[in-house]
Amino acid sequence: MRRGYAVNLPEEDMHVIALVGGWHYCGGAIRILRAKSTPELEKKRSLMEKAIRDIQYSFSKMDPSHWWTVEMVSSLAIALSELGKYGGASEVLDSIAVFHPHHHRIAATRGMLAYSSGEFQSALEYFQQADEFAKGKVAENVYFAGLAAYKLGNYELASSYASRAKSLNYPLDGLAKLLKNKNNQ
Repeated sequence: MRRGYAVNLPEEDMHVIALVGGWHYCGGAIRILRAKSTPELEKKRSLMEKAIRDIQYSFSKMDPSHWWTVEMVSSLAIALSELGKYGGASEVLDSIAVFHPHHHRIAATRGMLAYSSGEFQSALEYFQQADEFAKGKVAENVYFAGLAAYKLGNYELASSYASRAKSLNYPLDGLAKLLKNKNNQ
């Protein structure tokens, strides 16, 4: 029996998905998730390389002003950074930021890359910028700003972000637990 899935996208976006081979991007995004959970280094590298190839294929067919390119480039930057290609990750983010200069996802991805490199001050600044671009409505930006503030030892700021993330219904409570443990010491 064939299953159908309801997709609530405008006709124009459905056309774009068919035109660019959106399944390649989606396959690439899934490979990134698989690679992150794979303990074997060679398999992880292989999955990331395939993810990059798939995402680049779809991205190369996109109009860079389309909203979907931000998601594609964010995924591409993460995959490149996982392979140690930080310059390439930065370049792809720069290339799309020209078309979407105030998109929170671009700033948040830069924050994630800085955070994973141990550059917590830069990460905090990027997450704060992402929060500003999203007008305070994206809990993930708030939560990760709090984690960066915590890493910097600014527990008061981290606590403020933890409260905001909770009020935005962010499901993870790791930051609050870190702060509670810090207060109990």
